[in-house]
Amino acid sequence: MIKLKLYKEIISETFRGKRLGRVLQNINFENIKISGVGIDLGAKSNRASYYRYLKVSAGTKIKYTDLYPNSSDILRVDLEKHIPSKDDSQDFLILNNVLEHLFEYQVCANECYRILKKGGKLIGTVPFLHKVHHDPDDFFRYTNSSLVKIFSRAGFDDIVIKPLGCGPFSAAVSQCEGVIRIRILRVFFYVTSVFVDWALNKIFPKAVVLKAENYPLSFMFVCKK
Repeated sequence: MIKLKLYKEIISETFRGKRLGRVLQNINFENIKISGVGIDLGAKSNRASYYRYLKVSAGTKIKYTDLYPNSSDILRVDLEKHIPSKDDSQDFLILNNVLEHLFEYQVCANECYRILKKGGKLIGTVPFLHKVHHDPDDFFRYTNSSLVKIFSRAGFDDIVIKPLGCGPFSAAVSQCEGVIRIRILRVFFYVTSVFVDWALNKIFPKAVVLKAENYPLSFMFVCKK
């Protein structure tokens, strides 16, 4: 049942124009629930694709930010500097596909810890096996270990990092997706490669070389203050 749902979402999201790494991120946001007051430190609005999956409780208030906002309702925030929010003021923060664009990533992690309330959560993702993408620049790729160190140094001690991937074949296909322009072909290659990875893991369950966690397209993190 879980696999059928995965394939359904791959097909649906790919036809929406999403690549495999983003599809896996979006699916995993189904397990995240937010409530209270918080800030999305990466999206300019709730039109980001993960909002189709993220569970947002009634009455939740979300502020949106950008380095160069184009409207008055978007906060201007430079995430490599001070975040204009009071200490212990936020119930949650979303930091989705942002850290790789920050050279001073530790400043951002420290600021997130500062403005979260006790018990508040920092939720987000970072790409790993992904092409260089300037926005306006692209500096780093993070492993599980590096993320734990970054968030630990910021003060977090309840840190969960989840690799998002299916295995070597889907990882290989994801590196070629930029040249596969026809979406129905992308769907074919995605579904086929994910199935092959799943089947090989079933046939050879002890083969470390096939393990999905060794081929993450990205990582999801949830850090609790």
